[in-house]
Amino acid sequence: MKTNRQRFTRILASLPLLCVGLAYSAAGFASGTSPDDLPSVTLRFGDNAPANSPSGHAAEKLASIVKEKSHGKLTIKVYPANQLGNNRDLVEQTSLGGLDMSMEGIGILGYIDPIYNLLQVPFLFRSQAHIHKVLEGPLGNKMAKDILQKRHIMLLSQIWDRLPRQICSKKPIQSPKDLSDVLIRTGSKGATQAFSLFNAKPSSIPMSGVYLALQNNVVSSVDLPTDYIYNMSLYEVCKNLDLVNHTYGTQFVAINRMVYAGLPAQYQKILTESVKEAGDFNNQLVQDAGSGYVKKLEAKGMNIVRLTPEQHEAFAEVIHKNIKKIESTWPGTQGMGQKILDTK
Repeated sequence: MKTNRQRFTRILASLPLLCVGLAYSAAGFASGTSPDDLPSVTLRFGDNAPANSPSGHAAEKLASIVKEKSHGKLTIKVYPANQLGNNRDLVEQTSLGGLDMSMEGIGILGYIDPIYNLLQVPFLFRSQAHIHKVLEGPLGNKMAKDILQKRHIMLLSQIWDRLPRQICSKKPIQSPKDLSDVLIRTGSKGATQAFSLFNAKPSSIPMSGVYLALQNNVVSSVDLPTDYIYNMSLYEVCKNLDLVNHTYGTQFVAINRMVYAGLPAQYQKILTESVKEAGDFNNQLVQDAGSGYVKKLEAKGMNIVRLTPEQHEAFAEVIHKNIKKIESTWPGTQGMGQKILDTK
Protein backbone atom coordinates (compact mmCIF):
# COMPACT_ATOMS: atom_id res chain seq x y z
CA MET A 1 0.00 0.00 0.00
CA LYS A 2 2.84 2.37 0.91
CA THR A 3 4.49 1.75 -2.48
CA ASN A 4 1.25 2.38 -4.39
CA ARG A 5 0.64 5.55 -2.38
CA GLN A 6 4.12 6.81 -3.26
CA ARG A 7 3.55 6.09 -6.96
CA PHE A 8 0.24 7.93 -6.88
CA THR A 9 1.91 10.92 -5.21
CA ARG A 10 4.63 11.01 -7.90
CA ILE A 11 2.01 10.88 -10.68
CA LEU A 12 0.10 13.80 -9.18
CA ALA A 13 3.30 15.80 -8.84
CA SER A 14 4.17 15.23 -12.48
CA LEU A 15 0.82 16.38 -13.92
CA PRO A 16 1.56 20.16 -13.83
CA LEU A 17 4.86 19.58 -15.62
CA LEU A 18 3.10 17.42 -18.21
CA CYS A 19 0.54 20.18 -18.85
CA VAL A 20 3.31 22.78 -19.23
CA GLY A 21 5.13 20.51 -21.69
CA LEU A 22 1.98 20.07 -23.78
CA ALA A 23 1.43 23.82 -23.81
CA TYR A 24 4.95 24.41 -25.13
CA SER A 25 4.47 21.75 -27.80
CA ALA A 26 1.17 23.33 -28.93
CA ALA A 27 2.95 26.66 -29.32
CA GLY A 28 5.46 25.11 -31.71
CA PHE A 29 8.27 24.32 -29.27
CA ALA A 30 10.09 21.02 -29.38
CA SER A 31 9.39 18.57 -26.58
CA GLY A 32 11.41 19.43 -23.50
CA THR A 33 12.30 22.94 -24.72
CA SER A 34 10.94 25.88 -22.78
CA PRO A 35 10.57 29.39 -24.27
CA ASP A 36 12.94 30.49 -21.50
CA ASP A 37 15.66 28.40 -23.10
CA LEU A 38 15.49 30.36 -26.36
CA PRO A 39 16.92 33.81 -27.11
CA SER A 40 14.82 36.94 -27.58
CA VAL A 41 14.86 37.93 -31.26
CA THR A 42 13.44 40.97 -33.01
CA LEU A 43 12.92 40.93 -36.79
CA ARG A 44 12.47 44.16 -38.76
CA PHE A 45 9.68 43.83 -41.34
CA GLY A 46 9.29 46.47 -44.07
CA ASP A 47 6.40 46.71 -46.53
CA ASN A 48 4.73 49.14 -48.90
CA ALA A 49 1.14 48.67 -47.70
CA PRO A 50 -0.65 51.52 -45.90
CA ALA A 51 -1.11 50.63 -42.23
CA ASN A 52 -4.92 50.76 -42.54
CA SER A 53 -5.09 48.53 -45.63
CA PRO A 54 -5.96 44.81 -45.52
CA SER A 55 -2.30 43.89 -45.97
CA GLY A 56 -1.25 46.47 -43.39
CA HIS A 57 -3.58 44.84 -40.87
CA ALA A 58 -2.33 41.39 -41.91
CA ALA A 59 1.30 42.38 -41.30
CA GLU A 60 0.38 43.39 -37.75
CA LYS A 61 -1.60 40.14 -37.41
CA LEU A 62 1.55 38.23 -38.35
CA ALA A 63 3.48 40.03 -35.63
CA SER A 64 0.74 39.24 -33.11
CA ILE A 65 0.59 35.53 -34.00
CA VAL A 66 4.37 35.15 -33.81
CA LYS A 67 4.50 36.89 -30.44
CA GLU A 68 1.79 34.63 -29.05
CA LYS A 69 3.27 31.41 -30.39
CA SER A 70 6.75 32.26 -29.11
CA HIS A 71 5.53 33.47 -25.70
CA GLY A 72 6.88 36.92 -26.52
CA LYS A 73 10.42 35.77 -27.32
CA LEU A 74 10.20 36.30 -31.10
CA THR A 75 9.09 39.80 -32.12
CA ILE A 76 8.33 41.27 -35.53
CA LYS A 77 8.53 45.05 -35.77
CA VAL A 78 6.45 46.25 -38.73
CA TYR A 79 7.39 49.34 -40.76
CA PRO A 80 4.52 49.95 -43.23
CA ALA A 81 4.01 52.33 -46.18
CA ASN A 82 7.62 52.35 -47.47
CA GLN A 83 9.01 53.84 -44.25
CA LEU A 84 12.27 51.98 -44.88
CA GLY A 85 12.60 52.78 -48.58
CA ASN A 86 10.89 52.38 -51.93
CA ASN A 87 9.79 48.99 -53.26
CA ARG A 88 13.12 48.06 -54.80
CA ASP A 89 14.99 49.30 -51.73
CA LEU A 90 13.02 46.88 -49.57
CA VAL A 91 13.95 43.96 -51.82
CA GLU A 92 17.62 44.93 -51.90
CA GLN A 93 17.77 45.44 -48.14
CA THR A 94 16.22 42.01 -47.60
CA SER A 95 18.72 40.49 -50.02
CA LEU A 96 21.70 42.06 -48.24
CA GLY A 97 20.40 41.47 -44.72
CA GLY A 98 19.99 45.15 -43.86
CA LEU A 99 16.29 44.31 -43.47
CA ASP A 100 15.20 40.98 -42.00
CA MET A 101 11.81 40.62 -43.69
CA SER A 102 9.66 42.36 -46.31
CA MET A 103 6.31 42.14 -48.06
CA GLU A 104 5.49 43.53 -51.51
CA GLY A 105 3.69 42.73 -54.74
CA ILE A 106 5.42 39.91 -56.59
CA GLY A 107 5.89 42.09 -59.69
CA ILE A 108 8.79 43.96 -58.08
CA LEU A 109 10.87 40.77 -58.31
CA GLY A 110 10.81 41.13 -62.11
CA TYR A 111 14.15 42.95 -62.13
CA ILE A 112 15.71 39.83 -60.58
CA ASP A 113 13.81 37.19 -62.54
CA PRO A 114 11.79 38.25 -65.64
CA ILE A 115 9.18 35.54 -65.06
CA TYR A 116 7.73 37.89 -62.43
CA ASN A 117 7.18 40.52 -65.13
CA LEU A 118 5.23 37.96 -67.12
CA LEU A 119 2.94 37.34 -64.12
CA GLN A 120 1.76 40.95 -64.36
CA VAL A 121 0.41 40.57 -67.91
CA PRO A 122 -3.33 41.39 -67.93
CA PHE A 123 -5.80 38.60 -68.75
CA LEU A 124 -3.14 35.91 -68.22
CA PHE A 125 -4.82 34.55 -65.08
CA ARG A 126 -8.46 33.51 -64.93
CA SER A 127 -8.96 34.10 -61.21
CA GLN A 128 -7.25 34.49 -57.86
CA ALA A 129 -7.46 30.72 -57.46
CA HIS A 130 -5.61 30.32 -60.77
CA ILE A 131 -2.62 32.43 -59.70
CA HIS A 132 -2.51 30.55 -56.38
CA LYS A 133 -2.43 27.26 -58.28
CA VAL A 134 0.52 28.44 -60.34
CA LEU A 135 2.51 29.92 -57.46
CA GLU A 136 2.00 26.89 -55.23
CA GLY A 137 2.81 24.44 -58.02
CA PRO A 138 6.04 23.36 -59.76
CA LEU A 139 6.50 26.68 -61.60
CA GLY A 140 6.04 28.79 -58.45
CA ASN A 141 8.35 26.51 -56.44
CA LYS A 142 11.06 26.85 -59.10
CA MET A 143 10.66 30.63 -59.12
CA ALA A 144 11.09 30.76 -55.34
CA LYS A 145 14.22 28.57 -55.52
CA ASP A 146 15.72 30.79 -58.23
CA ILE A 147 15.15 33.94 -56.15
CA LEU A 148 16.76 32.23 -53.16
CA GLN A 149 19.82 31.21 -55.17
CA LYS A 150 20.22 34.54 -56.97
CA ARG A 151 19.65 36.97 -54.11
CA HIS A 152 19.46 35.11 -50.76
CA ILE A 153 15.77 36.03 -50.49
CA MET A 154 13.67 33.23 -48.99
CA LEU A 155 10.02 33.51 -50.00
CA LEU A 156 7.92 32.26 -47.10
CA SER A 157 4.77 32.90 -49.15
CA GLN A 158 3.85 34.17 -52.60
CA ILE A 159 0.08 34.15 -52.13
CA TRP A 160 -0.87 37.05 -49.90
CA ASP A 161 -3.61 38.47 -52.13
CA ARG A 162 -4.15 42.00 -53.30
CA LEU A 163 -7.23 43.35 -55.06
CA PRO A 164 -7.53 42.69 -58.82
CA ARG A 165 -6.64 45.61 -61.08
CA GLN A 166 -9.43 47.43 -62.91
CA ILE A 167 -9.64 50.35 -65.35
CA CYS A 168 -10.77 53.80 -64.33
CA SER A 169 -11.72 55.60 -67.55
CA LYS A 170 -13.41 58.65 -68.99
CA LYS A 171 -15.33 56.51 -71.46
CA PRO A 172 -16.58 52.94 -70.82
CA ILE A 173 -14.19 50.13 -71.75
CA GLN A 174 -16.16 47.02 -72.69
CA SER A 175 -14.26 45.58 -75.66
CA PRO A 176 -10.70 45.55 -77.01
CA LYS A 177 -11.60 48.15 -79.64
CA ASP A 178 -12.61 50.57 -76.87
CA LEU A 179 -8.94 50.72 -75.87
CA SER A 180 -7.73 51.76 -79.34
CA ASP A 181 -5.68 54.98 -79.10
CA VAL A 182 -6.62 55.38 -75.43
CA LEU A 183 -3.96 57.06 -73.30
CA ILE A 184 -3.68 54.79 -70.26
CA ARG A 185 -1.42 54.96 -67.24
CA THR A 186 -0.17 51.41 -66.61
CA GLY A 187 1.25 50.04 -63.39
CA SER A 188 3.69 47.37 -64.58
CA LYS A 189 5.87 46.29 -67.49
CA GLY A 190 3.48 43.41 -68.13
CA ALA A 191 0.51 45.78 -68.37
CA THR A 192 2.41 48.05 -70.75
CA GLN A 193 3.08 45.12 -73.08
CA ALA A 194 -0.51 43.89 -72.96
CA PHE A 195 -2.29 47.20 -73.46
CA SER A 196 -0.07 47.91 -76.46
CA LEU A 197 -1.60 44.81 -78.08
CA PHE A 198 -5.01 46.49 -77.77
CA ASN A 199 -3.57 49.49 -79.65
CA ALA A 200 -3.78 51.61 -76.51
CA LYS A 201 -1.05 54.14 -75.70
CA PRO A 202 0.46 53.17 -72.34
CA SER A 203 2.10 55.86 -70.26
CA SER A 204 4.34 55.71 -67.20
CA ILE A 205 3.30 58.31 -64.64
CA PRO A 206 4.31 58.32 -60.95
CA MET A 207 1.47 57.42 -58.62
CA SER A 208 1.60 60.87 -57.09
CA GLY A 209 0.84 62.42 -60.48
CA VAL A 210 -2.11 60.24 -61.54
CA TYR A 211 -4.87 62.56 -60.28
CA LEU A 212 -3.50 65.61 -62.11
CA ALA A 213 -2.79 63.55 -65.24
CA LEU A 214 -6.47 62.56 -65.41
CA GLN A 215 -7.66 66.04 -64.51
CA ASN A 216 -5.54 67.64 -67.26
CA ASN A 217 -6.26 64.91 -69.86
CA VAL A 218 -2.63 63.79 -70.02
CA VAL A 219 -4.20 60.33 -69.80
CA SER A 220 -7.84 59.33 -70.09
CA SER A 221 -7.66 56.10 -68.08
CA VAL A 222 -5.61 54.36 -65.43
CA ASP A 223 -4.90 50.77 -64.47
CA LEU A 224 -5.32 50.37 -60.67
CA PRO A 225 -7.07 48.31 -57.98
CA THR A 226 -10.28 49.77 -56.56
CA ASP A 227 -8.77 50.70 -53.19
CA TYR A 228 -6.24 52.97 -54.90
CA ILE A 229 -8.96 54.51 -57.07
CA TYR A 230 -11.02 55.28 -53.98
CA ASN A 231 -8.25 56.40 -51.64
CA MET A 232 -6.76 58.70 -54.30
CA SER A 233 -10.22 60.25 -54.99
CA LEU A 234 -9.92 59.42 -58.69
CA TYR A 235 -13.73 59.27 -58.87
CA GLU A 236 -13.56 63.07 -59.00
CA VAL A 237 -11.72 63.05 -62.34
CA CYS A 238 -12.68 59.67 -63.79
CA LYS A 239 -16.30 58.79 -64.52
CA ASN A 240 -16.24 55.05 -65.25
CA LEU A 241 -15.06 52.07 -63.24
CA ASP A 242 -14.58 49.22 -65.70
CA LEU A 243 -14.60 45.95 -63.76
CA VAL A 244 -12.43 44.02 -66.17
CA ASN A 245 -10.47 42.08 -63.48
CA HIS A 246 -7.57 42.12 -65.87
CA THR A 247 -4.76 41.35 -63.41
CA TYR A 248 -4.96 39.06 -60.41
CA GLY A 249 -2.04 39.86 -58.16
CA THR A 250 -0.42 38.57 -55.00
CA GLN A 251 2.27 39.65 -52.60
CA PHE A 252 5.27 37.80 -51.26
CA VAL A 253 6.51 37.62 -47.68
CA ALA A 254 10.27 37.22 -47.61
CA ILE A 255 13.09 36.79 -45.13
CA ASN A 256 16.82 37.05 -45.62
CA ARG A 257 18.26 33.57 -46.08
CA MET A 258 21.00 33.93 -43.45
CA VAL A 259 18.63 35.50 -40.94
CA TYR A 260 16.27 32.54 -41.30
CA ALA A 261 19.11 30.03 -41.05
CA GLY A 262 20.30 31.70 -37.85
CA LEU A 263 16.96 31.27 -36.09
CA PRO A 264 16.34 28.33 -33.74
CA ALA A 265 14.37 25.56 -35.43
CA GLN A 266 11.39 26.32 -33.19
CA TYR A 267 11.32 29.93 -34.41
CA GLN A 268 11.58 28.81 -38.03
CA LYS A 269 8.54 26.60 -37.53
CA ILE A 270 6.59 29.34 -35.77
CA LEU A 271 7.45 31.85 -38.50
CA THR A 272 6.45 29.54 -41.36
CA GLU A 273 3.14 28.61 -39.72
CA SER A 274 2.37 32.20 -38.77
CA VAL A 275 2.95 33.53 -42.29
CA LYS A 276 0.40 30.99 -43.53
CA GLU A 277 -2.16 31.98 -40.86
CA ALA A 278 -1.67 35.70 -41.42
CA GLY A 279 -1.88 35.12 -45.18
CA ASP A 280 -5.29 33.47 -44.80
CA PHE A 281 -6.35 36.45 -42.66
CA ASN A 282 -5.09 38.88 -45.32
CA ASN A 283 -6.85 37.06 -48.14
CA GLN A 284 -10.18 37.12 -46.35
CA LEU A 285 -9.82 40.86 -45.68
CA VAL A 286 -8.98 41.48 -49.34
CA GLN A 287 -11.94 39.44 -50.52
CA ASP A 288 -14.30 41.32 -48.21
CA ALA A 289 -12.84 44.69 -49.22
CA GLY A 290 -13.31 44.13 -52.97
CA SER A 291 -17.08 44.52 -53.15
CA GLY A 292 -16.94 47.20 -50.46
CA TYR A 293 -14.80 49.52 -52.55
CA VAL A 294 -17.02 49.08 -55.59
CA LYS A 295 -20.02 50.15 -53.50
CA LYS A 296 -18.10 53.14 -52.15
CA LEU A 297 -17.12 54.24 -55.66
CA GLU A 298 -20.67 53.81 -56.91
CA ALA A 299 -21.86 55.96 -54.00
CA LYS A 300 -19.39 58.62 -55.14
CA GLY A 301 -21.15 58.72 -58.51
CA MET A 302 -18.97 56.45 -60.64
CA ASN A 303 -20.61 54.49 -63.44
CA ILE A 304 -19.88 50.81 -62.74
CA VAL A 305 -19.24 48.93 -65.97
CA ARG A 306 -19.54 45.15 -65.55
CA LEU A 307 -18.36 42.88 -68.35
CA THR A 308 -20.18 39.75 -69.43
CA PRO A 309 -18.11 36.53 -69.59
CA GLU A 310 -18.11 36.87 -73.39
CA GLN A 311 -16.80 40.43 -73.24
CA HIS A 312 -14.03 39.42 -70.84
CA GLU A 313 -13.07 36.50 -73.05
CA ALA A 314 -12.63 38.87 -76.02
CA PHE A 315 -9.84 40.65 -74.13
CA ALA A 316 -8.27 37.40 -72.95
CA GLU A 317 -8.25 35.98 -76.48
CA VAL A 318 -6.01 38.81 -77.70
CA ILE A 319 -3.46 38.06 -75.00
CA HIS A 320 -3.58 34.30 -75.49
CA LYS A 321 -3.03 34.61 -79.24
CA ASN A 322 0.01 36.81 -78.65
CA ILE A 323 1.54 34.99 -75.71
CA LYS A 324 4.72 34.06 -77.59
CA LYS A 325 5.21 37.68 -78.64
CA ILE A 326 4.82 38.78 -75.02
CA GLU A 327 7.28 36.14 -73.82
CA SER A 328 9.89 37.34 -76.32
CA THR A 329 10.02 40.62 -74.40
CA TRP A 330 11.76 38.85 -71.51
CA PRO A 331 14.43 36.29 -72.45
CA GLY A 332 14.16 33.14 -70.42
CA THR A 333 10.36 33.18 -70.15
CA GLN A 334 9.68 31.29 -73.38
CA GLY A 335 6.97 28.71 -72.82
CA MET A 336 6.14 30.01 -69.34
CA GLY A 337 3.03 31.87 -70.45
CA GLN A 338 1.55 28.77 -72.01
CA LYS A 339 2.35 26.77 -68.87
CA ILE A 340 0.38 29.32 -66.87
CA LEU A 341 -2.55 29.17 -69.28
CA ASP A 342 -2.51 25.35 -69.15
CA THR A 343 -2.56 25.23 -65.34
CA LYS A 344 -6.01 24.10 -64.20
